[in-house]
Amino acid sequence: QAAAGQEGPLPIPLFSDLKKEELSRVMEKIQAKQFAKDAVICKEGDPGDSIYIISHGRVSIFRHPAGEEKIRLAELKEGDFFGEFGFFADAKRQATVEALADTELLEIVKEDLQKIIQEFPSVSQVLFKFYKERVLNNLLAFSPLFKAFSLEERKQMLDKFTMEKFPSGAMVLEEGAAGDSLYIIKKGEVEAYTESPRGEKLPLARLKEGDFFGEISLLTGRPRTASVKALQPAELVRLNKKDFDQIAAHHPAVRKTLEEFLHLRLANKLKALGVVQDNPAKEGMV
Repeated sequence: QAAAGQEGPLPIPLFSDLKKEELSRVMEKIQAKQFAKDAVICKEGDPGDSIYIISHGRVSIFRHPAGEEKIRLAELKEGDFFGEFGFFADAKRQATVEALADTELLEIVKEDLQKIIQEFPSVSQVLFKFYKERVLNNLLAFSPLFKAFSLEERKQMLDKFTMEKFPSGAMVLEEGAAGDSLYIIKKGEVEAYTESPRGEKLPLARLKEGDFFGEISLLTGRPRTASVKALQPAELVRLNKKDFDQIAAHHPAVRKTLEEFLHLRLANKLKALGVVQDNPAKEGMV
């Protein structure tokens, strides 16, 4: 199928592996919809029961937290698609989508998409690849470390992060171990804690989606100053020191933000241990 005003078939990454006759069968399950410039296509919180492919025009994807400015997550053009969050997470829309120009969209409802994937598994692989990239992009957009970055700057960083999963009760970090990476929580909850000289567990913080940890060793080169344990199944995004140093070299504000958190967390640990902060001898315990 050709986009409006465009010669030849529309290049769609989602179906790039399909043959012409296979693509024809897929197109039978697609419905075209028109949206005028500035129209809201879907809102954050709406049911996520279909995906959209842009056959003509452009759209902006953003979130607008209460009391805060809009956070732009992406700008998509012809051939791009969106709506895969609802498919994989079986959840509501995670963002609002608005037409930046008169736009034509090709909609595939969830039931038909499941049939397409069953017949053409490669579609699921492409869909999941974009899903993972967008999950990470959204996570960075709301992280205190990277929310000031532009869309292009975040996009350039995506390949520097790796995803790791931990079951409930698993140790993510152990106090005293060498540390050369920073973690951001994509999903789940973890607990940071230390031990008293008598071996008592002293909780320091419970961290959830969007929070980060591991910055003390990353900045100081010292061993881990606390242990971190998954309180429930957790998905974490890891950034190693080499890649962090490259990012911080171009964006000094990232290092400054981490240093501010470092001082707060060291102070929190000193308080948990009952150490007076202005005592240099005792500060050496951390």
